[in-house]
Amino acid sequence: MGRQHLIKTNFTAGELSPRLAGRVDIERYANGAKRIENAICLVHGGVKRRNGTRLIAPTKYADKSCRLIPFSFNRGQTYILEFGDRYIRFFHEGVQIQVNGSPYEIESPYTADQVLDIKFAQGADTMFITHPNVTPQRLQRRGTTSWVIENCPFIGVTPWTSPPAAVTLYQQRLILAGGNDKPQSMWFSETGAYLNFGIPTGSEEAKKEDSPAEFTIASDQMNPLLHISQVNALVLLTYGGEFTCTGGNGQAITPTSIEIKNPGRIGADFVRPVRVAKDLVFVQRSGKKLYSASYDP
Repeated sequence: MGRQHLIKTNFTAGELSPRLAGRVDIERYANGAKRIENAICLVHGGVKRRNGTRLIAPTKYADKSCRLIPFSFNRGQTYILEFGDRYIRFFHEGVQIQVNGSPYEIESPYTADQVLDIKFAQGADTMFITHPNVTPQRLQRRGTTSWVIENCPFIGVTPWTSPPAAVTLYQQRLILAGGNDKPQSMWFSETGAYLNFGIPTGSEEAKKEDSPAEFTIASDQMNPLLHISQVNALVLLTYGGEFTCTGGNGQAITPTSIEIKNPGRIGADFVRPVRVAKDLVFVQRSGKKLYSASYDP
């Protein structure tokens, strides 16, 4: 029997589910493959071999989990931080930062298991880090070989009773959210003063637009806040759905003006969402699908 040769020029459908094995009637069947290994599909239709990798340095502990987190001050000052079991190591311009021939590292409060669940938000030379079982941390870069991590030196009394689980920066405020005691609450710092979460007790002070504030989502399910991010609005992701948070009518969020909506019930996974252009890409709660969310004010 002769062999038939097919010219296949389009792989934009990527790998197909086994459930589509017999669907010769759909366009994606012709543009997909059963398996694409060590290759990347291109938007133009073809595929190319995946990029190679290079060993920069081994992790400190070969038998424990670690996590790589980016730290970018500007185009020329970018770092990769290796968070491991009670330590942080640093990489810059493709090499590991060393002092006197040994890797430069600082102590960290996070265990190997906890580093997989930490959330972070960076502003200039400072990164704020949260975990529901660890006091919020502040990591500061003071030089290439001078980094400091410490408990956030908040001003006055903080309104939460257990460490918040998520963090972001939005409209000149540091926002912390979730935690074991108040899983659906979020706390806004004073505008322009990231460390001040002291909610005013006087009625007039509490009404000031730049004052710290606390809000709680009114939801039919008590799913904890997993992630807080931003597109054209503040986006809150839980296991049960997605929420948008704005000040209403195109205004900034203030202690007396907030509008929270629940436009979707897809649910999110623990994997940190990524902003791509004007969309927020997140992993669905099953861990098997990617979704893209956008917000049009």
